[in-house]
Amino acid sequence: MSEKEANWSDPYQLAPALPVGEDLEDLRDLASEVITGVIGLEAKLAPETAEALGERLRILNSLFSNQIEGYYTTYSEIEDRLGQAQQDPVGLSTSGDKYAAELGAAHVKAEAELVRLLAQHPRCNVSHPGFIRDIHIKFYSELPPELQYTHSPGGFARYPVRPGEFRDAPVYLSMGGGGISPIGPNTIPDLVANMEAFGQIFDPDAFRGGESRMIAAAAGHAKLAWLHPFRDGNGRTIRLYTSLFLARCSVNRSNLWSLSRGLAKSKGRYFTGLQCTNPSPDPINGERLTFQSGNTAAGCNIFLTICKEQIAFMEQQLMRDSVKARIEQFAETRLGTLFGKNKTDAGRVLRAVFSYGRLERQEVYGGILGGLGERTARGIIAGLLKAGYLKSDSPRAALTIGFPPDALQGYFPRVFDEAIMRTQGKGKPTPAAPKKVRSSGSGLDLER
Repeated sequence: MSEKEANWSDPYQLAPALPVGEDLEDLRDLASEVITGVIGLEAKLAPETAEALGERLRILNSLFSNQIEGYYTTYSEIEDRLGQAQQDPVGLSTSGDKYAAELGAAHVKAEAELVRLLAQHPRCNVSHPGFIRDIHIKFYSELPPELQYTHSPGGFARYPVRPGEFRDAPVYLSMGGGGISPIGPNTIPDLVANMEAFGQIFDPDAFRGGESRMIAAAAGHAKLAWLHPFRDGNGRTIRLYTSLFLARCSVNRSNLWSLSRGLAKSKGRYFTGLQCTNPSPDPINGERLTFQSGNTAAGCNIFLTICKEQIAFMEQQLMRDSVKARIEQFAETRLGTLFGKNKTDAGRVLRAVFSYGRLERQEVYGGILGGLGERTARGIIAGLLKAGYLKSDSPRAALTIGFPPDALQGYFPRVFDEAIMRTQGKGKPTPAAPKKVRSSGSGLDLER
């Protein structure tokens, strides 16, 4: 329990928002393993390489967040939409995969801007209702006006989302077996009060140490999902919020592992974890709902386990010798057209820049490619820059690594696999998940 939660009067029964007592202690070892994994993962890459790869992984965050909601697209479709947005501000067609690509591009742009905002204000309370409203506003501001209506895989409803405004009606979920269950506070005053309480309890500064912050991230994710504050876009807002909460706590600042990938790959467990943390009728006053520490701990365990799995997966993909071998293989099989007999030399440059993060050009001309002659060395660097395999701020500036799509597939084939990169989303089944039913009073059709 955080210090602020311990001192907070609880008229709306959000507390215990965090596991307490033995339930809390039982989670500490798992949270510690997650933190240890995060530290080890961050240490595997030079900062410049980590930053460049993290930007590419941001597209995966959006792609898998889409999948959780039942919308399928590909890395290439989202990347194409990001490029088109510069010349096509009115947006693409709202049909099929193009709508999913719109959502994915909006997620990427919103996350990137919010991360920049967090860097400018590193001590801000990302759990404050105002900041959560800003997340929702930023996501929808990246969509054209005609897409700012409530939507489900069945299509659009006639109700505007009203970005940043709290919902104005109760919400119900249709559960497995045909049952219907309410989710979140039923009245607007209760919702507002709970959101204010959420902002106090889950203020990152209320927690000390990585373990406590990881447990808070898990519990906060579930509690915000239960509060379900907006008409639509709740799932994406909550996952963006959790990623920002972690970054605010110096966890996964480089975005080297994707929480949304783990949640999408374990969608059944994810929804089970959310459901088991929901409140249950009070044993004394059955009309009131109360949260149970043990149930919250069970949901946190699922969340933290998924985090641990994703960190371990990425740690395996970033093993130095394995990446080195894959870059060499990529150079031999893909760079022959560009560089002919010098493809191996081009691969050596890529390997070195990937490893060191940043190399001055003279280090390459006189060192790595020193035996080729300056003209040949300059030609190799120019070719790698033109193809996007290297980046540089100016014709004389240092070299950093670039990750065009074919390089991502070559260097990290299990992360950026063929299905993610190119296979069209049409015809893919939508996984079963809890569905919204219309809420009494307004007929809202809200997403999970």
